[in-house]
Amino acid sequence: MSNILFQPTACLHCQALLEESREMGNFCSLSCFAAHDRSYGSLHDYKSGMYARPATKAQAEASAAAALVDGGYGIIQVDGVSCFVQP
Repeated sequence: MSNILFQPTACLHCQALLEESREMGNFCSLSCFAAHDRSYGSLHDYKSGMYARPATKAQAEASAAAALVDGGYGIIQVDGVSCFVQP
């Protein structure tokens, strides 16, 4: 069974649907890969600490806001999975 947290179905840059082959990984094209700003940190599963994928700007901002109220952990829900963003 696949988990969308670790296998996104949409391009991380433009949100276009990804093909099964995923030649560009989590991006639909080379231009989206080049345009994607990877400065938002990385998304990790909170329970295992395992790296999931690059974090989006919205996820990084939500994790930073959550860290102010949850003791610094920055736990957010992504597709029903507890995660955090590591800068």
